[in-house]
Amino acid sequence: MENKIIQVTDSSRKTSICRPLGAWEKLFWLSSQAHPAHVGLTAKIRGEFSIEQLKKTLTQVQQRHPLLRVRIAFDQTQQPWFVEDPAEIPLRIVARQGEQHWQQEIKKELSEPFVCTQAPLLRIVLLHSPNISELLLICDHCICDGISTILLTRDILQLLATPDTFLEPLSIIPATDNLIPSKVDDNILSGNSEFTNTSWIEQSSLNVQLLPQSPISPMSAKDNHLSSETLSRLKFGSLSPKTTKLLICRCKEESTTIYGAICAAFSLAIARQNPSEEKHTLQCFSAINIRQYLKPMVGENFGYYAHGISIFQSFSTNEDLWEIARSFKNKLKEEMIPKKIFEDILQMQEWMSKNPTLTQVQQGITEHLDGALSVSNLGRLQFPTQFGNLQLEAMYGPIGILPGGNQWLVGSVTVGEQLFLTLTLPNSSISLAGVENILEDAINLLNMAVK
Repeated sequence: MENKIIQVTDSSRKTSICRPLGAWEKLFWLSSQAHPAHVGLTAKIRGEFSIEQLKKTLTQVQQRHPLLRVRIAFDQTQQPWFVEDPAEIPLRIVARQGEQHWQQEIKKELSEPFVCTQAPLLRIVLLHSPNISELLLICDHCICDGISTILLTRDILQLLATPDTFLEPLSIIPATDNLIPSKVDDNILSGNSEFTNTSWIEQSSLNVQLLPQSPISPMSAKDNHLSSETLSRLKFGSLSPKTTKLLICRCKEESTTIYGAICAAFSLAIARQNPSEEKHTLQCFSAINIRQYLKPMVGENFGYYAHGISIFQSFSTNEDLWEIARSFKNKLKEEMIPKKIFEDILQMQEWMSKNPTLTQVQQGITEHLDGALSVSNLGRLQFPTQFGNLQLEAMYGPIGILPGGNQWLVGSVTVGEQLFLTLTLPNSSISLAGVENILEDAINLLNMAVK
């Protein structure tokens, strides 16, 4: 199946059609009709900049990244397309009231759904003060992954610090499904060859008629918001710079990774909620960055270029954290083979090509991920944290509520010498105090592991 990027005019408004949604993008779009499926990120910035500077910067980054300028429209077969539609990025300004204020605001934003037929599919909140501010990015998951929010934050900070910087506009590229090489390590991908990438971009003048409204009816505004109880289960924490440095060194000594250590710590913390059970088996669903595997290279494009891998781990609560961490790392390595990843993506594409209903998608996610520990480690920032007179001091992300309900979601990112953590459990099977205890226990386990 060739992925066409089509430039035509939508008669209902002056816009251009970009491309159809890929399988993962379509899944996130469909899931968001039940409740918001957002990716959030918070960046703490020390230094002065004006609101006018930020507004100008947002215009510049929107010109750089095509998916910051899109809404969703539907063709005659009811397939969703990204459609370019010039609309400014919404910016809400709030006077900063303290260190914890941003947590209230990010929860509020995560609760608010996007109207997918209105561009753009992101918004920004600035908690502003003369010396310290927090920048909150909230994006519909169908247009981005966690790495994209980091790249966007970097672009914003770079332009705030040096407004004359030229950031090259990037071209719209196909979805992940259509960036799969036809051959990987000399092995032809199995499955239906119809789904392999035979043509990257084909410019076409085909006429695509768009429907005036979405063929999928979202839930009512009341039902489509996240409850205050759900949002109260969103917790944040961090390791000290000293502990983070020790953890990085210890992971190398123990032949594992920060990812493995995080999975082990949270698995043990969750298992300790049921101390009567001697042996525990936990599913860990890991979001991985696959940009380096795609052809042609995705580079720094803003979009969804990730994949999910499930690992099952059996352990006891008195088992050594480093043993569990090594096992997680080794099992993930076994699954991170391009051929396996691409075949998973093609299976996802085949399923989504059958146009599952919202109910079927929700059931599928629940069946595969109910009770899972979902870990999204964005790694260590690959750029300096100083931007002129601005210093990036902290970052929390990815922050969000995954489709499917009863999943633990851990987001982690290392800024400079400090690891920042986010934990969410939207389901009420564990008390709010229990969620807080699990985050504290996981952090304590990591602290103890480096002593």
